[in-house]
Amino acid sequence: MESHDEERLMYENMKYGNVNGAYNTRELNTALERMEEAAAFFFTIPGPKMIWQFGELGYDFNINYNGRVGSKPIKWEYKNNPNRQHLLKTYQALIKLKTENPCFRTSDFDISAWGKQKQIHINDGSMNVTIFGNFDVADQNTYTGFQHTGKWYDYFTGNELDVTNTQMTIPLKPGKFHIYTNKKLPVPDMSIHVAPDVTAPEITLIGNNPDSTLIGTPYKDTDGAIANDDIDGKLDDKIIVTGTVDHTKAGTYTLEYNVSDAADNKAKPVKRKMKVYDPNANGVEEFWVSDFGFILIPPMENLWWR
Repeated sequence: MESHDEERLMYENMKYGNVNGAYNTRELNTALERMEEAAAFFFTIPGPKMIWQFGELGYDFNINYNGRVGSKPIKWEYKNNPNRQHLLKTYQALIKLKTENPCFRTSDFDISAWGKQKQIHINDGSMNVTIFGNFDVADQNTYTGFQHTGKWYDYFTGNELDVTNTQMTIPLKPGKFHIYTNKKLPVPDMSIHVAPDVTAPEITLIGNNPDSTLIGTPYKDTDGAIANDDIDGKLDDKIIVTGTVDHTKAGTYTLEYNVSDAADNKAKPVKRKMKVYDPNANGVEEFWVSDFGFILIPPMENLWWR
């Protein structure tokens, strides 16, 4: 899944992950779910494994942060995110499954990982295991390839599946997976315990503030703002903007940006001042020029070359 000199998978997922309509693997909680699926196919392959520090909580800092071998931030607050903690619980359950069952030390296994549907089959006298997952960004009828018919048990839920066709497919949402064993095992503890979320998100304006436009030019807030929350991640699409700019009337207008997280913690409102200028008012024309401020230009009838 990762190597000592390769980028962290969670960071790459957040940066470059695929998008299909509303399903976005770059969105924090979706990315964490994808890390669970990747872990299911990582830990269950027989052999030793390496994971990055805090990878079990979805560590999403660039490998080159503070230099390639420099110190990286210690993010204990990740444990207060229920979705990150669920990833931690998944890691724990997979490691327990691997270390407590001798079948995961066998050399008799096969991997089908070339497509968007992936499977692992582990064969051992003590227990057989079938793992399959949908790595696509769309729903798939996912091939299973069970080693034999009969009763199989979902590791994470304990639910029984009566397999009558070893070539059966099972519909899976994107990022979903199953681990089935032909021996019933104790269901792992996946309970989540997090401190109450009391931290408000933060809003950051994009573009100029204050900003300006000439009278008669319709104003559209194309720059907008971004919002981030320590638990919910990006909340850009949750931002509510109030206030209007009347482009037909000179004056100063205010746009206010607000957002709340899932726990109803409200961000500190952020305001953008927007000035609509009349170029013929007070004997000057006023323009906004990059970072240099305003320049004053006389009305056209006062220019010497007219």
